[in-house]
Amino acid sequence: MVCLLSYDFLGKPPELFNVLTVRHGIKNDKILPKKEDIPELVAKHLGITFPYQKGKKGKIIEENYDMADSMAVALYYCFILSGKITRKISRIKPKKKKKVVKLDE
Repeated sequence: MVCLLSYDFLGKPPELFNVLTVRHGIKNDKILPKKEDIPELVAKHLGITFPYQKGKKGKIIEENYDMADSMAVALYYCFILSGKITRKISRIKPKKKKKVVKLDE
């Protein structure tokens, strides 16, 4: 539904990115970052301190990782737009029509 609404509003299809593609795109070295590492990695790229939110007991809440994931996707797309990352565009090949052979009776 979100994709359809984006298409309706923008007049073009939205960009969709795989989770591993985003992680590969924003990593600093050859090691693929874990989900728990994304907040600090994004903060390092942006030159900020990640704004962790804590629950009532003072523990870091899970929603921080969702916020970091959304920031990572935005950062990855900025890398694509700026030319820092080149992305292969995969085209869906049309299916070949099957030939129907009719046997004469």
